[in-house]
Amino acid sequence: MQPLLGYLRMIVEDPDYYGLTKETEKILKTCLACADQEQAVVERAIELSLLTMDYVDLTVQEIPLRELVAAAVSEGGYGKSALIYNEIPDNVRILGDPDRLSMAVTGLVSNAVKYNEPPEKVWIRYTGSNENHYIMVCDNGIGIPPGDIIESIFEPFYIGDARQACTEGSTGLGLSIANKYVKLHGGET
Repeated sequence: MQPLLGYLRMIVEDPDYYGLTKETEKILKTCLACADQEQAVVERAIELSLLTMDYVDLTVQEIPLRELVAAAVSEGGYGKSALIYNEIPDNVRILGDPDRLSMAVTGLVSNAVKYNEPPEKVWIRYTGSNENHYIMVCDNGIGIPPGDIIESIFEPFYIGDARQACTEGSTGLGLSIANKYVKLHGGET
């Protein structure tokens, strides 16, 4: 997949050099976006596979939680789509693997932004004690209908609103991966 992505990027970055028409450039940009999305699906499926087989080692260290959340929100570009309120106090520090916890937060925030309604708002909150830490991601979105569906949202490839998922490019893996990382840290979702 890497050679395909590399050549497509090279061509769309300098369409005049390759003599592309505007229509051809548009088609190739669409192809690149689709290939990027497919690569993300493959990477997430591999990640989930490794998690399922317990091939993940945690690098546990003290983490400034507010900074970890801020970085995850910034790197994901979620502030462009929604108003994000990081309400985690500056002094909160937890023990965990920063990369894996960042991926868990990213999965939760991504889902909150993706299934939101105008005006899109997401609140990230924290409460805890010496033994337990609770990170809450809340939004003003469409919500989860009552019933058995709540049990399914952490299953791999589960997509609640397939119509919206198609337009948003959902893989149904984000919450499943977030759930696995939280459980690796001894937590629950």
